[in-house]
Amino acid sequence: MGVELVTKASPDYRLYRVSLMLMKLRKKISGQEYEVLKPSLPDSAVLVAITDNIDDPEVILTQRAAHMSSHAGEVCFPGGKWEDQDTSLLETALRESHEEVGLLSEWVEVIGGLPPVVSRSGLNVVPYVGLISSDITLLPSSDELDSVFKVPLRYFMEQGNIEPYQYSYNGHALSLPSYVYDGYIIWGLTAYIIIDMLNQTYDASIALAVR
Repeated sequence: MGVELVTKASPDYRLYRVSLMLMKLRKKISGQEYEVLKPSLPDSAVLVAITDNIDDPEVILTQRAAHMSSHAGEVCFPGGKWEDQDTSLLETALRESHEEVGLLSEWVEVIGGLPPVVSRSGLNVVPYVGLISSDITLLPSSDELDSVFKVPLRYFMEQGNIEPYQYSYNGHALSLPSYVYDGYIIWGLTAYIIIDMLNQTYDASIALAVR
């Protein structure tokens, strides 16, 4: 019996291509751990949760409430500051995800970590990538959030979806890569982490430099 090959002309090609996205994610990130950049700063962690939908994996994002004193209305990952009861920063990311969007830790297949970054508010931010079922319903369960939503992973990989975001920091005008999806503006640290993940996992070659 011959082997049926999946080619670009095959109706199964798209499913095959998208399933490779999750395979590469596991291969590149599995078991990765990193040290924080500046040990003297407070630590925090976020969860880059991606649905296991083989047809169209999606990234879970949240929007901070408009009444918050810092980062009001900004799009971010579930996560927050390390607390004394946390045994690790991974536990911080999972605990905060449960508190913010109702995601139980047992629902997450943790793959590995991404390189930490320092936020403009002076926090070490350690991202962890995990897969969750696409059937899970998530709701903002914290008064810190206005909404939780999903964005197809492929959306971030299309160069035409990248838009410049003008931002002033310490008197310097910067142009940062950003995305606009369904009315949400995804920029700053969140966009940086997504792009960094795409570059190291899929060789996306998306520029992270700012002007």
